Amino acid sequence: MPVDVQEEISNLMQKFETMQKINRSSWYEWRQAALEFAKPGTNPLDVVLKAWEIVGHDTAKAYFGALDITRKTFLEDLARCIVTSSEMMGENARILPGGKEGEVFVQWDRCPWPEFARRYKVP
Repeated sequence: MPVDVQEEISNLMQKFETMQKINRSSWYEWRQAALEFAKPGTNPLDVVLKAWEIVGHDTAKAYFGALDITRKTFLEDLARCIVTSSEMMGENARILPGGKEGEVFVQWDRCPWPEFARRYKVP
């Protein structure tokens, strides 16, 4: 039976997009559960910042193998890692040159996370 490559790719993309939505929903569901178990008076932002700190440590480990701190392009390479990660999560991001030599910025042009924050009534 012949395989319709376009249909297969389309199906995979739909599944990938669904997984992205599940991932974003899971983040806010996790946040809600953590806050329900937190001590009274816990600042929700503190919980989220701690979670992102932990995520950041794991992300840094993942980036470590792809980066060489001795390269002149280290910051651009790091920005490229961030853009790639963002794109994999359904965001649109790009690298912009900075005003100084070796300076770069990551700009997000579209991000689906705010939509999920609104769904879960998170400021």
